[in-house]
Amino acid sequence: MKRCQGLLIVLLVGSLWGLGEAIWGGLLYANDVPRASVYVSAWGLFTLCAGRALLDRPGSSTAAGAVAALFRLVNAGLFPCHLLGIFALGLGFDVAASLARRMVRMERTPALRAALAGAAGAYLGYGLFALAATYVLRHQHWAPHGLPKVLDHTFVNGSFAALAALVAAPLGWWAGAGAARLAEQRAKWVPASALTAAAALWLLGRLIG
Repeated sequence: MKRCQGLLIVLLVGSLWGLGEAIWGGLLYANDVPRASVYVSAWGLFTLCAGRALLDRPGSSTAAGAVAALFRLVNAGLFPCHLLGIFALGLGFDVAASLARRMVRMERTPALRAALAGAAGAYLGYGLFALAATYVLRHQHWAPHGLPKVLDHTFVNGSFAALAALVAAPLGWWAGAGAARLAEQRAKWVPASALTAAAALWLLGRLIG
């Protein structure tokens, strides 16, 4: 049951993130909003931190990123860079959160730990995305510019995302911690509630998309 419950939490967190990417992110990119990735990354880090408050397990954030990317693919179409960016942010945050989890001195300051993990995850996610888009995916908007664009995206856009994470990540942790306390009180309802909420998010995504 615990394993099934963990999978449902990943599904719910990833679906919530994916809905924001498909709707809010779609609007920002469609209207050419400057540094649109920073805004959608803040939402992603908020949901990822909430997810780690509910399920503090290495690998869970990467899995949530995969679900979010799939959600965006199904409901907003195939945009390889956007999908890669979502997955890279999930992976980057997963690494940062898993390392922060081992910092014994920060156990009593979870909000600070969340902020640092969010900021570090932003840098890692942006760096991983830029490297993959340039040297693996070899996307037409990335490959011709090479390392200078990789560094610019990682340390300029990544810095804006890291600053946003200092606010979004602790808020996400507080939201997730509150949900975790409620889940403890209503433990038997958690699987059904998570599955129902995730199904509703996918339905909403299809209706809006």
